[in-house]
Amino acid sequence: MTLTASATADAVRRGVRTAREFTEQALVRITERDGELRAFRTVRAEQARAEAAEVDARADRDTLPLAGVPIAVKDNVAVAGERTATERWPAARRRNSPTIRSSIGCVPLAPSSSG
Repeated sequence: MTLTASATADAVRRGVRTAREFTEQALVRITERDGELRAFRTVRAEQARAEAAEVDARADRDTLPLAGVPIAVKDNVAVAGERTATERWPAARRRNSPTIRSSIGCVPLAPSSSG
């Protein structure tokens, strides 16, 4: 069953489902379809699993607006540890770079492909 981002976050906040479950479902869909679609430059599977586990472990997850919602990120948006399509260094190496953070509870899965 596919849920909206709002319903996904609500399920994770209430503890009905886990961020890890939603992340695994999304990773399976990417594995099944991305060979044909080529929508992603790379997939951050292990990092996403670790970030999902962090969301699940947070005592304040009931306050996170996008708790456990797996997201794709346009490849020109900085994600910690990943390079954007136009830069030389991963976001974690740049000072004061804007990055997707877990402060809202989402789980970045992959930067999208520009082509």
